[in-house]
Amino acid sequence: MTNIMGSLNHRPLLCLVTDRRRYAPGESNEQQLESVVTMVGAAASAGVDLIQVRERDLSARTLETLVIRCLDVIKGTSTQLVVNDRLDVALGTGASGVHLREESFNVDRVRMKTPKGFLIGYSAHDLDGAVAASVYVDYIVLGTIYHSRSKLPSQKLLGVSALAHASRVTAVPILAIGGVTQDVLSEVAHSGAAGIAAIDLFVEAGRSQENRTLGITHLVNTVQEAFDSQKSLV
Repeated sequence: MTNIMGSLNHRPLLCLVTDRRRYAPGESNEQQLESVVTMVGAAASAGVDLIQVRERDLSARTLETLVIRCLDVIKGTSTQLVVNDRLDVALGTGASGVHLREESFNVDRVRMKTPKGFLIGYSAHDLDGAVAASVYVDYIVLGTIYHSRSKLPSQKLLGVSALAHASRVTAVPILAIGGVTQDVLSEVAHSGAAGIAAIDLFVEAGRSQENRTLGITHLVNTVQEAFDSQKSLV
């Protein structure tokens, strides 16, 4: 396991998961890709900790170009960027790491193939998967926690109790995903989770102000306040 303590050791952790079709619905693919770069830049400027580039249907070349552009706009910030599923692209572009799905490579093999300091994230959809992966990865995104528009019929709803249990029994940060809204931030913080990962929450925040950076900055502050309020209760 990487020494994540030097980079993602604080609470709350915020992870933006990209979705170009949500950023620019109905636009050309070129415009949608441009919207990803814009969103990533805004998130980094706002202080989001982690970007997961999740554009799985792109060709390797197009994805590589997109990741390089995203890495360029986050230069000078503390934001780290991981690539969903494509270890080759992550290594080839100098990204901070890779984010694996349950259907991806065996996480232990990925750890053996990657350099020291390379982040490995993992999406888990049940407690057993989270516990098993935690031996090899640096953080886990667990869901679906709440009802979500993107929830697949095959994915069961885990609920906040599973989030709390996973946070207790694993030694790596657990991020909640799926239906996370501002209304449930205090509940997520109370569960012991390290933070949140989301698509729609950032989309809505980016549209709530006169520009995306202001909107996402407001969201970052709101999440921080929710987690700080739970600390004061301890």
